[in-house]
Amino acid sequence: MSNLDLCKVIDQRDNSVKNGNLVELTRGELRVQQYQSNLKKMLGSLRQMTYHRLTKGQIGGNHYHLQKREIMTLMFGELDVALYDLDEKEEMYLKIYPGQTFYLPPRVNHKLTSVSDDPAIFIEYSNLAFDPKNPQKDCLKLEEPNQNQ
Repeated sequence: MSNLDLCKVIDQRDNSVKNGNLVELTRGELRVQQYQSNLKKMLGSLRQMTYHRLTKGQIGGNHYHLQKREIMTLMFGELDVALYDLDEKEEMYLKIYPGQTFYLPPRVNHKLTSVSDDPAIFIEYSNLAFDPKNPQKDCLKLEEPNQNQ
């Protein structure tokens, strides 16, 4: 199974999951409970939350992790996300809109590009905390990027 099969887009606007199972939610409190449950299930443990802001044309990421798992929720703007599975040598492209959440497993290179006039603002949840003494720990760049987006 490709790691890209694990890359899910959860659309908070209509409660559906692209590339995964449908999530049925009817009440706000159930939605929050389900969201917290999904965070724990996908990450194992929540060690860090990070706020990101990208202006139009600005690129974030363009790296991969060996152990870190990330969930990102887009609050404002639009993102083009280019994914590359290092194990299966497969590419996938996603268009992310406000209210959508996407999961990034280890060993998937991810490149996020802001494409809207307004800045793309998103929250990242991860299972590993940033280490200021070793900022490149578990954050690796491809030697020859396979993404042309």
